[in-house]
Amino acid sequence: MKVVLDTNVVVSALLHRGPTHRLYGLWKEGKIAPCVSQAMLEEYVRVLHYPKFGLSDLEVAGILKDHLLPWIEKTEEHKGRLAHPPSDRFDEPFLRAALAAHAKCLVSGDPHLTALNGRYPFPILSPSDLLNRYFRG
Repeated sequence: MKVVLDTNVVVSALLHRGPTHRLYGLWKEGKIAPCVSQAMLEEYVRVLHYPKFGLSDLEVAGILKDHLLPWIEKTEEHKGRLAHPPSDRFDEPFLRAALAAHAKCLVSGDPHLTALNGRYPFPILSPSDLLNRYFRG
């Protein structure tokens, strides 16, 4: 199942053992295929470098190389006009990637994105909504 994962979802899945970490297992098992554009990948790297995580360049590279990149599906971004642009322009790459990849859903807890649910040809789900809808048990 093709999905687009917002930055906070990916970072949480990779670095924390909470409920979002289950998504990490799902992409490793091939049950979800994270679709990632170049702009999204750059955003993941930028956020993983935040001082609060205390990760070196080498650690960030290792996390991506070992725990994300082998399972992603590279995608371009939709080039056309967005019918419903997000109020936060930094959220645009996620919508554009989901459109271009024909993703089953976009997964985010960001209120700027979740406010757009129902306005695109894919649902915008929280991580728990994704898990409850498609991966119960």
